[in-house]
Amino acid sequence: MMKSRILIVPIGSGMAMSALKDLSKADDLEIIVADSDPVTPGMNMGFPSFVVPSIEDEEFFPVLEEIIVREKIDLVIPCLDTFLIPFARRRADIERLGAKVMTSPTEALELSRDKWEMYTRLEGKVPQPKSSIDPSIIDELRYPIFIKPRDGSGSINAFKVENREEAEFYLSRISNPIIQEYLPGREYTVDCIADMNGRLLSASPRLRIRTKSGICTISKTVSNALLEEAAGKITEEIPVNGPFFFQAKEDESGLPKLTEINIRLAGTMALTTRAGVNIPLTAVRIFLGQKTPPIGRTKKGLYLARYWEEIYFSETQLESISSTALENAHA
Repeated sequence: MMKSRILIVPIGSGMAMSALKDLSKADDLEIIVADSDPVTPGMNMGFPSFVVPSIEDEEFFPVLEEIIVREKIDLVIPCLDTFLIPFARRRADIERLGAKVMTSPTEALELSRDKWEMYTRLEGKVPQPKSSIDPSIIDELRYPIFIKPRDGSGSINAFKVENREEAEFYLSRISNPIIQEYLPGREYTVDCIADMNGRLLSASPRLRIRTKSGICTISKTVSNALLEEAAGKITEEIPVNGPFFFQAKEDESGLPKLTEINIRLAGTMALTTRAGVNIPLTAVRIFLGQKTPPIGRTKKGLYLARYWEEIYFSETQLESISSTALENAHA
């Protein structure tokens, strides 16, 4: 049986490791990994591993494209926010080498990175918190309020603000801030996948019970018709292909309101996979043009709790990855 060859880069990200777990169980796939850091765990788990320059380096794509040709890669999965737009812009060049790229169109990715443009596009379509990029809105909102960067991620520089003094402090320090009503209720992520025509195939809500540095550490699959309906509205307005997810939080009345969209795999999609919908594997089938089995609904009430796990490797193994990978890439 001919196996499809999948390149995951960078393997050091949380979403990459989650995808690796979900894809490595498929008998018809062969996984190859790459990263600029040879010490990262995913580079030392027995998969063919290649050291590449950082994506900011002008040699990143030339080296990666040599790997694609030499290793006969069928699909590249970029697995970090900062990789998505560069890969989408490079898609045609990579496809000429014979490999597909798991990204949505550049337009959709740019919209997801600009929260204000995203809110504007979906205004009146999906419930969202009252928001503004005009600081004068703080006179109209009741404290506490919420301030975050227009292009932020991972809850970095996102703050609950209790009074005007705090608001002025954060507004003077956050670049391109968005000011919003504070949403006090439960927080959700909705794991989704769309086909190559942008048609929504699955939307699986999960409750974010506990988070650390923006990463969900305890989660539970749930039913929520409003969130599933919102997923459909998003795909009607934004040209999405493959995996994406969005987050929402309840207001005082319990209405979930959209806070952000990420058009990529999510690290905690592992829970959705275990609940019955393997989004990474389905996305691989879609991008390779393979037949996908019917997608059912996820099992509700299933929990995920994260814990640390160790990987061990020798100096000899590390030296082998560091030296031969680059030699192979430039051969």
